[in-house]
Amino acid sequence: MKLKFAIILVLIILVLVGCSKNNGYQDLSATQAKKLIENTLNLQLIDVREEFEYLDGHMENSILIPLGQLTERLDEINPEEPILLICRSGNRSGQAAAILVEKGYKDVNNLAKGVLGWPYGLVK
Repeated sequence: MKLKFAIILVLIILVLVGCSKNNGYQDLSATQAKKLIENTLNLQLIDVREEFEYLDGHMENSILIPLGQLTERLDEINPEEPILLICRSGNRSGQAAAILVEKGYKDVNNLAKGVLGWPYGLVK
């Protein structure tokens, strides 16, 4: 009986660990991202959408580095400063966040729902 209980307990722990997302970056809601922007010096806002998407409306003070160019343009991103990655829905910026974490960047954040979930306005 104790062996069965131990096996079940181990399986539950493995499932819980497997379900937790330890990706090395933070997914932020729009509210959390707004607070980060307001309270963080030297925050790098990086929009990883394509240029036509960026020109249609982007977050103020963000710079455009499309996802397809990210690895070629890493020298434009300071690894010592905090980063907020932005895209349309949070998917591409999540991919970009994973790339930056893999490259050794530490303070990496992803706007989880992208500009679609950003209620605070965009600039053109």
